Amino acid sequence: TSTLLLDGTSLQAVAMASGAVHSLVVMNSSAGVRLYEALVVRGTFTVLPGAVFDGAASLLTVAGNSGAWSTAGAVYRSSGPASHGVLWQPLAGTTLHVADGSTVSARVSVSGRVRLAGKVYLTGAGNSLELLAGGSLDARGATVTLRDTSDLSMSTGAAYLHDAGSYVVYEGSGTDRGLSLSTGPFGHIVLAPSDPAASFRFRSLFLDGSLTVASGTLRLFDPARLDVKGDFLTTGGTAVFSGAAGSTLAFTGTIPQAWRPGRSDDVRHLEVSG
Repeated sequence: TSTLLLDGTSLQAVAMASGAVHSLVVMNSSAGVRLYEALVVRGTFTVLPGAVFDGAASLLTVAGNSGAWSTAGAVYRSSGPASHGVLWQPLAGTTLHVADGSTVSARVSVSGRVRLAGKVYLTGAGNSLELLAGGSLDARGATVTLRDTSDLSMSTGAAYLHDAGSYVVYEGSGTDRGLSLSTGPFGHIVLAPSDPAASFRFRSLFLDGSLTVASGTLRLFDPARLDVKGDFLTTGGTAVFSGAAGSTLAFTGTIPQAWRPGRSDDVRHLEVSG
């Protein structure tokens, strides 16, 4: 049950030869803390608001039976020549809790049950939030925001728990983001990249909520079926589906659905069955 506190005024290195600690708290808001070697945290991992953590190119695993992650307001970096990895891996029958407002700059893998308390921000070029087979991400009432060129993927056998308050928001930039999404289902998806030239491409995807294209261009893989039970709103971007000859846009909700296409939107096949 010991806790390691890092509160220096210069750069602090963590190099424990693949060691483990129960809890780690980063308080260094000066040069910060850099992870030089793989580390396992068997309890809680916390980076306080304003504190600096650099995952470099190392793997950080949060495991145990009382796991918690809190990096809200932290400066989270990954400066290594290779990718920084984070593995959320609570023990069987337990849940790892991720605090509201947490930010992560890493390739995050979910193995076991993970519960999001509210908003989580994934940053960094090429980073991802990946649900591994058998993993479960409870995103009910939560928002996953994907910044820079980060993305979301879900393996066969994984579960993404969602409700009417669940959102996946794409910000940042990039080309053909969204290809790694599985069929779902997911809640609401919002495409709102800061770069209007950003593009997205979906394979077959099922949404129990709405799809909003606020910026950028959305296309479909060929063939693909986009099944929407909520509204489909183009508020500033473009949805161009005609280039995928085998694609279908399907409205399958059980209550009235709003479809507000943009002036340049087009579809190849349209199906209304709700």
